[in-house]
Amino acid sequence: MHRHIAPVILLLLLVVSAFQVEAVAQQKNEKETPLVERDPDLAAWIDTLVLNLQKDHKAIRNSSAQALIAIGEEAVPALQRLREVGDREARNLATRILERMAKESGRNLFKDDLGGVKAETLADICARALNLSDPQKESLGRTIASAQEEEKKIRGDQKQKKANAEEVARRRRNLQTSVKAELQGYLDARGVDFVLIKLGWGGGKTVDEEGNIVDPRERRDISPEDRRKMDQDR
Repeated sequence: MHRHIAPVILLLLLVVSAFQVEAVAQQKNEKETPLVERDPDLAAWIDTLVLNLQKDHKAIRNSSAQALIAIGEEAVPALQRLREVGDREARNLATRILERMAKESGRNLFKDDLGGVKAETLADICARALNLSDPQKESLGRTIASAQEEEKKIRGDQKQKKANAEEVARRRRNLQTSVKAELQGYLDARGVDFVLIKLGWGGGKTVDEEGNIVDPRERRDISPEDRRKMDQDR
């Protein structure tokens, strides 16, 4: 009798195992599949909102930006693509939306490259904004790529605890100094500031919607103490 029961038990165990494997696979697919892909209506709505960010009407852009912020992380891939291929104003707006999402979620929603995007893309963004020549754009691409590579080494050493905080800070200061000196070889002062801001080294300076560089230290309502802090952060 035991000989007859054993195959039945084995068969039942195989059936149960098959169901468990299928359930695990289904759960994995649900976790890995973005909500946008599982909801075509939401995907179409996000596409519409992203297109609206490139409209001329300011109210349409602003309302679409608020809607994308409300949607949240499901809209991140589309915003990241816009940062790479959109016009200057659309790229800036997408960046501000991602920055707000990142602040609210506490997560880094940007690519891990220095400046947020690949060197080639960042060079193209800066070249369009600054009306750079092809040779200037090529030089800029090499400068940014080299800076990103060095920054990755610094992050790697920091993560593996091969460099302490003081060493990391020193290497980053040296990197910023060398990049700035290299940029000064083929860009004017505004161009140098613009690229450094895009790399996250603006020292408090920002770029407004018209592409103008804004230095908060030039505001008259800044207290002497706050001005000294800004100078220290540079």
